[in-house]
Amino acid sequence: MTPQLSRPELSRTVDTRNLADAPQRIGATREECAALARRFGLVAIELLDASLTYAPEGEAIVVTGRLRGDVVQSCAISGEPLAASIDE
Repeated sequence: MTPQLSRPELSRTVDTRNLADAPQRIGATREECAALARRFGLVAIELLDASLTYAPEGEAIVVTGRLRGDVVQSCAISGEPLAASIDE
């Protein structure tokens, strides 16, 4: 029996033949946010987006950019929901 590959919760295809100089904006849908929250044991992911720039470097593609997100996690002590923002 062949093992079944699971589909990633958040995935986008990039045509590497036509890489633009301008950043590409990627935003997760509500469904993608919910699936990622389940995977990582978070109460919720309310926002997840990225602005990415792709640059060919030999046979590789170098990706740089900014990732932003608003997540809700459970407090380790009280179990209460704690909101946190990510900006990397």
